[in-house]
Amino acid sequence: MLLHRQQGFSLIETMVAAAILSFSLLSFAQAQLLALHVSEQAYLINLADLKNIELAENFTICEFHALCLQKALSLWNKEIQESFPKGIGEISTLNFSNYQSKIHWFFRFSKFPSFLGLLFSI
Repeated sequence: MLLHRQQGFSLIETMVAAAILSFSLLSFAQAQLLALHVSEQAYLINLADLKNIELAENFTICEFHALCLQKALSLWNKEIQESFPKGIGEISTLNFSNYQSKIHWFFRFSKFPSFLGLLFSI
């Protein structure tokens, strides 16, 4: 009696291999997408930090000249609205020479808004 030896792969083996490969590729794509979102959020946090520091420097330069402070604040607000998704800048006076600046923005893949604040004095 002759035994017939199988050569190659069966259909089931090929389908299992294709399923494992597609699952691996989808996982890889999801990891890449998550990395993209995290890097975009990190970029916005760094940008918010730079904008807050820039405002603090402008306030220090302007000291207590109202017109200069007004220009610096309006430019800061304009840059925030242009640079951040749904960006809002807010500044509050803690006492005579201490201020707090905050930048709020809504990250499109997050349920909650993000913000970054800075305390500074002039």
